[in-house]
Amino acid sequence: MSENNVIPPWNYVNQFLSPCGFSISPPELVLAKNYKPIPVPSSIPTLTMQANELIQRSLSDSETHLIAGRNRAAVQKILWLLETISTAFRGMVIDEKNITGKYFSKIIGDLRRMHNNSILDKVFHWLENIYGYLSAPDGGGIRHGAALNQHIELSSGEARLFCDLSRSYITYLIHEHARLSGGKI
Repeated sequence: MSENNVIPPWNYVNQFLSPCGFSISPPELVLAKNYKPIPVPSSIPTLTMQANELIQRSLSDSETHLIAGRNRAAVQKILWLLETISTAFRGMVIDEKNITGKYFSKIIGDLRRMHNNSILDKVFHWLENIYGYLSAPDGGGIRHGAALNQHIELSSGEARLFCDLSRSYITYLIHEHARLSGGKI
């Protein structure tokens, strides 16, 4: 940063972050008082009642962990749910192409290749990036464990950000599954 650049006061920055439910209290990203979690539909017509219950229970467990300050557990739970929801695409045939992957990264890779240069391609790319970061020991260290010599615990704001991003992707995947499957599971 050059000497000519001036960082605006935090209260100025926070007036723009507040509508999103966040604020900065250096060096932490924290929840604003008006924060509301990203909603996920409570019932998804193309999924079985058992699948709906699993989704709602996992979302509730993640939120409970966040409230209790168990940030890593909250993100682990929602990341597990994201992985689990991706399996609904297994074996699906789209435009005469079969989704052959059994696990999250392969399923998302298949979906991405089927929708090359489309908005879905971009969304699946973003999804791969957040998943990759959270999975890497030197990144978020959520899925495969953290590097013990470099591990930094997630702040509540970071955990909320990852949970909200995951909730958005979960909602998106649910709607895309319904659209691509023609409402069948």
